[in-house]
Amino acid sequence: MSDPQELGAVFYRARMRQNISLEDLEQQTKIRRRFLLAIEEGRFEEVPAEVYLKGFLRSYARAVRLDPEEVVSQYYHLNSSEPDEAEAAPSEEVQRHSVRRRKAKQRKRQRIAFAVIVLLALAAGAAYYFWNSVELL
Repeated sequence: MSDPQELGAVFYRARMRQNISLEDLEQQTKIRRRFLLAIEEGRFEEVPAEVYLKGFLRSYARAVRLDPEEVVSQYYHLNSSEPDEAEAAPSEEVQRHSVRRRKAKQRKRQRIAFAVIVLLALAAGAAYYFWNSVELL
């Protein structure tokens, strides 16, 4: 592929082969119609940020049964760029957020485990009490 219009045409032809309207594609992918048209016309610069563009390309490709990774690879080849290391590795902020989420999940599991232990202890105490009450009668 030598230019963005060719990649856009691949999307357009795939959509036509699947007989999918822009409205249906918009609902399916949750991508605004103007961005879908920009992709089909090879006007990738109209998508707000490259990270959105890559996501849009993948979503659009899945919707029209193209290989998402191949499409993104063609886009990189078209722009003579490769994914940055920053894109491959999560940012420090994302890593911190991920650690906080893991710790929150761990605390939640610990609270649930504690509640189960307390309930089991209460059940065992109640069973012991009733067992002893029955023997006395």
